Amino acid sequence: YYIVIRTGATIPNEAKFNVSIDAGNINATYGNTSAVSQWSSDILADTEAPASSASVTGYWQASSFNVAWTASDNLALDTVELWYRYKATNETASWSVWSLYTTQSASGTSDSGTFSFNTPDGEGLYQFYTNATDSVGNVENPIPPPADAIAGYDGSEPTNVVCTVSGYWQGSNTWNVDWSANDNVNLSTVEL
Repeated sequence: YYIVIRTGATIPNEAKFNVSIDAGNINATYGNTSAVSQWSSDILADTEAPASSASVTGYWQASSFNVAWTASDNLALDTVELWYRYKATNETASWSVWSLYTTQSASGTSDSGTFSFNTPDGEGLYQFYTNATDSVGNVENPIPPPADAIAGYDGSEPTNVVCTVSGYWQGSNTWNVDWSANDNVNLSTVEL
């Protein structure tokens, strides 16, 4: 809620008032100073939470990349947080717990921007979501929701590529070539 109180006293920044609303009057006290104000319009209560989302262009990324965000609110945005979780490979059983990465300021009823993300856990897979707060403290997601976006970072070359043919001379124009390959995050293709 926003309430404007006028008083003849000099009030320091970040002063604390005791405020009560009674039958159309706002009664405020600061120390020994009192002020009574009447309003001529309805007080607007903001109980609507803002909304936001994150997105990443492309799946595979370098060690530093941008996560875009958009947010909206019925009255006034305040901040947008970027949350992430991590797992080392596609074969890893579960994701880590969600961690707050950073927070940016937001304003107006609609805003957008980008977070610069620097893969704090190194190579692997990352999921993202954003959490917006409006100017009166309404929070979008008190409990982590499903991920808005996913990206992977793999800066290492595959290893242990092995090609074998049993026997040097072959009796036909078709034979088997055995191979194996490993990668620390995600093996995509093998070329012979």
